[in-house]
Amino acid sequence: MKKILFFLVISFFALSSCTQHTDEVFKKKVVFKDQNWKRFDNQVFEFQVTPKDTLDLSMVFTYDIKKFNYKHFPINITLYTPGDEIRSRDYRYNFYDFKSKNWKGEIHGDTALINLNIRKGLSFSKAGKLKIVLENKNSRVDNPGIISLELKAVRFEKNTKHSK
Repeated sequence: MKKILFFLVISFFALSSCTQHTDEVFKKKVVFKDQNWKRFDNQVFEFQVTPKDTLDLSMVFTYDIKKFNYKHFPINITLYTPGDEIRSRDYRYNFYDFKSKNWKGEIHGDTALINLNIRKGLSFSKAGKLKIVLENKNSRVDNPGIISLELKAVRFEKNTKHSK
């Protein structure tokens, strides 16, 4: 009996260590054809939320450091909440560290991934669909070197220190 109990306890710990706990509510990645996010190609993401949800929104921007020629890149982000609110803001994300003269992000060869904050601690008054529109606001129609965008929503943690 002790051997069976021991085996069950070991099995439980082995299985629980393989299971990755995440507070991720939504995640969707868009890969751009020819590594080019065209000017009027707005990206739309939708998912369900409730008044119990408090979320941190971010995006992972993947770019080719040899083809992407923008040290700053403008993106408008508009949130359409289930409570009929519209929250829109222009962002100008910085992709280049002028002090170190290096591209920002996690670099893998010629590819860089950078996590960009959108909103921390977003809550909702009603249950329903949250719609997020990412609009490329660069003045050029073609924007080579942009490989993909990934939108992520995770549950907000009050005790976590957040930058910016």
